[in-house]
Amino acid sequence: MSTTPPRKARSAGAGALAIMTLLMVGYIGAIAFTTVWLRHRISLAANASRALEVQMAEVQRKIDGVNADIARAESPAQLLAQNTALGLNLVRPGEQQIVRTSDDTERRLATKRFNQLLSRNPPAHPPTAGP
Repeated sequence: MSTTPPRKARSAGAGALAIMTLLMVGYIGAIAFTTVWLRHRISLAANASRALEVQMAEVQRKIDGVNADIARAESPAQLLAQNTALGLNLVRPGEQQIVRTSDDTERRLATKRFNQLLSRNPPAHPPTAGP
């Protein structure tokens, strides 16, 4: 008696093995394709990020240039030159014209503004509901 399985059983097992092998190859291929696609998307995101960083650096350079122009225009020497060139005859304020405060200026001005808003044309009578 022979201990080898019948020919049909061997071919059925070989067919199942072939199908499993094809399924595994397809699964591994799908994983590989997904990995490549994810790397591509990461690369696109990195390139976009680099482009934004370059753009931000350029805007920051422009802001720094404008700030330098403002600082130059507000320098005491430049202000005196403009005063002379335009014939404004402006002078520095005297000590008696300067008011020094020790409280929080922002809070004081906000309170003043709030009080002005409340005192402007308050309604004579509150609106009433219909009849």
